Amino acid sequence: MDVNRRNLMKGVLTSGTLLALGIPPGAFASAPAGRAGRFGLLLGNTPVDAEFAAGIRTATSAPPQMLAGDMLERLDDALAVAVASGGTPVVHHSAAVAYLDADSRDRLELRMRELVRTGRCHWISLEGPRVLPSLARSTPHRSDSEHEFCLAVDGQAVAWAQGHGTHLRWLP
Repeated sequence: MDVNRRNLMKGVLTSGTLLALGIPPGAFASAPAGRAGRFGLLLGNTPVDAEFAAGIRTATSAPPQMLAGDMLERLDDALAVAVASGGTPVVHHSAAVAYLDADSRDRLELRMRELVRTGRCHWISLEGPRVLPSLARSTPHRSDSEHEFCLAVDGQAVAWAQGHGTHLRWLP
C-alpha cells in the first residue's frame, strides 16, 4: 500500500470530524453502562499511526451524535455539528448514494463539490461507478471489474476497491 495515501486517509480521519452518510443507527454498538467498548486495530509504528490511534481513542470516548433523516436535508445540520467540534468536517458515504434517485444523486454531488470548492469540508465517496459516474470518469484508469467501487477524495478518484474491503487498488 502506498504509505503516503494511507497516511492521507489516516490524517483525514484524525484531523477532523467524520460525517458518515447512510449509516443506520443500529450500526453503532452501545457498551453496557460503565464499560467501554473494545475493538482491535492493527497499526504500524510511526508517529502517524500513534496519532491515528489517539484519534480513535478520542472518537470512541463519547457516543457519536446521530442525526436521523434525509442525507440531503440534514447535511447542513451535520456540518454544523462537525464545525462546532473544532475539527475539519469530512463527509463520507459508502454504498449509500445508490439508494437515492438520479435527481437526488445529482443534487448531492453538486452540493458536495460546492462544499469542497469553498473549503467547508472534505469528501470521501465509495460508490459503484454507475452511481456517481463523474467520479469514476475522473481517472483514465478503469476498473478491473464491473463490481469494483470507485474511492474518491474531494471529487477525484484515488482507488478502485471491492465493496466489502477485500481489495484496494490505488491509482497512480
